[in-house]
Amino acid sequence: TPPSYVLARFLAALLVTWLAYLGTSLGFALGTLMPWLDQELLGPFIAEHYVYAVMVVGLPAIFANAAIVYAIAVYTRDQRIAYAAIIALLVLYQVASGALGQLEYRELAALVDPSGASAILDEIQYWTIFERNSQLVPVAGVLLYNRLLWLAIGLGMLLLAVAGFRFEHRQSRRGGRNDAPQKEEAGIQPAFPEHGTVATATASRHQFLACARFEVMAVFRSVFFWVLLALAVANSVGAFLQLSTIFGTELYPVTPILIQMMRGTATLSLMIMVVFYGAELVWRDREHRFQEILGSTPAPNWVFLAGKIAAAVTVVLAFLLVCILTAVLFQLFSGFTRIEPGVYLGWFIYDYGMTFLFMVVLSLVFQVFSPNKYVGMILMVVAILALMTLPGAGWEDPLYLFGQSNPVQYSTMNGFAGLLSAATWYNLYWACFATIATILGYLAWNRGPTEPLRVRLRALAANSTPATRGAMAVCLFGFALLFSWIFYNTHVI
Repeated sequence: TPPSYVLARFLAALLVTWLAYLGTSLGFALGTLMPWLDQELLGPFIAEHYVYAVMVVGLPAIFANAAIVYAIAVYTRDQRIAYAAIIALLVLYQVASGALGQLEYRELAALVDPSGASAILDEIQYWTIFERNSQLVPVAGVLLYNRLLWLAIGLGMLLLAVAGFRFEHRQSRRGGRNDAPQKEEAGIQPAFPEHGTVATATASRHQFLACARFEVMAVFRSVFFWVLLALAVANSVGAFLQLSTIFGTELYPVTPILIQMMRGTATLSLMIMVVFYGAELVWRDREHRFQEILGSTPAPNWVFLAGKIAAAVTVVLAFLLVCILTAVLFQLFSGFTRIEPGVYLGWFIYDYGMTFLFMVVLSLVFQVFSPNKYVGMILMVVAILALMTLPGAGWEDPLYLFGQSNPVQYSTMNGFAGLLSAATWYNLYWACFATIATILGYLAWNRGPTEPLRVRLRALAANSTPATRGAMAVCLFGFALLFSWIFYNTHVI
C-alpha cells in the first residue's frame, strides 16, 4: 500500500542517515586515541556522553530534517527542490546561530534551530568550563521545547507525505510529467556547426565555445545554483549587519573586514557547488541519454571536457563576483564609499577563489574516472575533508595540500606585503598539477556508451598524441621545477 511504501522508504533513509551520524561519535571516540594528542589534556571516556549526542541531539534533528525534505520530495517529485529545502534548513541554522548574539532573540533562535545546537548553547551560556566538560545538558527548558517542536514538525510533514503520496505520476498543467524531458530535449539547439564534418581548428573552437555556453546557461537556469547563491548572500549580509555590535565598538564596513567575513560565509556554498556541479556537468548528458548522440558528432574529446571545465570555472567566478557585488552594495547603503576593487580582486577572487577553481577542476576529473556520479561525489567530499583536517594533524605544508598556498593577509598600512606574489608560485605549481589531471581526464574521456574504467585506462596510451605527450611533459617538468623552487625557498633558506 502507499502508506507502507512511503514509511518503509523513509525509515530506511532515516536509518542510513542516522548510521552516518553515528560515525561522528565513533570518530570523536577514536580521535581521542590519536598519538599526536596530549592524553593529559583529555578527560575520561564516558560512554553516556556519546549516547546522549547520538540519541538526544542527533536522532530528533535527523528525524525532523529528513521528514521535511522527504515530504517536499514526495510532493514535488523534483530532486532539485529537495536539495533547495536542505539549503533552506542550513540557512535557518545559520540565522539562528547569528541571532544568539542578540539577547532579545536568544530564546526564539534556540527554538527555531532544527539542529538543536542553538538551544544547547543557550542552556550552557553561563556554565563554567568544568561544567561544560563534565556535565550533560538536561533535557528541560528551551532544549526540551526545541526537541518537541521539531519532532512535532517532522511528524506532521511525514503524515503529509503519507497522505499525499500516489504511485501514479502527477500531471502538469502542460501535460504529462513524462513529456517534460522530451520537450526539454527538443528545445536543445545544435551545439556544433552543421557545415561539414571535417575537424578543423576553427570548427573545434566554435564547438568549444558553443559547448561552454550551453553548459553555463544550463547551470544558470538551475534552481540549485540560485539557492546556493542565496545562501551565501544571506549569510554574508547577516554577518555584515553584526559589524556594529562587535564588542560594542562601531566598525566601518571597510573592504578587508567584509572580505574576511565572506571568506567564511561563502565557503559552504562553494564546497557544495564544487561537489554537485562537478557531477552534474559530467553526468547530465548520460542521465538524459544524450551522450551517444554527442559521441557521434565530429568533435574532438577535448571540446567536451574543456567546455565543461570552462563552464565550471565561469560559474565559480560568477558566484564570487556576486558576493563582491553584495559587499559593495552593503558598503554603499551604509554610506561608506571607499571601495577597494584591487583588494576584492586580489584577496577574494585571486587568493581565496583560486582554491575553488582548482577544486572544481579536480571534481570534474574525479567524475571522468568514476563509474557513476555518486562515487565521484564521495571522492570529492573525502578530498575536501582531508584538506580541512590534515592541517590540524600537523600536515600543513601547501606543497601537498591541493590548491592551497601560503597564508595571505592584507593591511591598510602594508598592503599585501609581497604575500600575494609568493602565493602566485603556489598557484602556478597547482595549475601544473591541475593541467596534468585534466590531460589524463581527456585521455580517459568516455565517448558514447559507458565503458568500464579498466578499458579506458588501457586506452590511455592509445589515445595520447604527440601534442598531449608534449603538454604532459611540459607540465610535469614545470610541476617538478616549481616544487624544487618553493621547497628551497620555504624549507632550505
